[in-house]
Amino acid sequence: PVVHPPEEITLVESLVDHPELGELIRDYLPLDLVSDPACRTIIETICNWTGETPLDLTSELIDENEECKRLAAQIQCTPPRAQGHEITPDLAVKDSILYIRRKALERERAGLEAQRDKVTGPDHERLDAQCKQLTLDIKMLRGSWDKALPLLDL
Repeated sequence: PVVHPPEEITLVESLVDHPELGELIRDYLPLDLVSDPACRTIIETICNWTGETPLDLTSELIDENEECKRLAAQIQCTPPRAQGHEITPDLAVKDSILYIRRKALERERAGLEAQRDKVTGPDHERLDAQCKQLTLDIKMLRGSWDKALPLLDL
């Protein structure tokens, strides 16, 4: 069986249970940052849902690959997660967005660090400055949603 990133599955589960939260995804999560193709397709489908009719993922995903349809069916059959008093569906989606955005910046930083280690002089300085900025951005995304918002709005 295909292994899907747990944090992306968590986001899909939240959106299946609360498709109205797709607006947060549209505003704060570029879909190309979702690494798993099946999760990305399901998230995109939910984000394109207008709310005029009940969300029917099965029919919406009819033309997608088997893994995407299997995953959607599995998630739809999973009972909604019990939310704690502090964790609302809105907060769960925001946490997923912060996590996915942070992981993307960590991947970008790792790539820049590899480039930086191969060069000297001004190129090294420039790449080092970019790495330091990414480290600051990553730390900001570890904080609260409100503190991370200025970075998310970029």
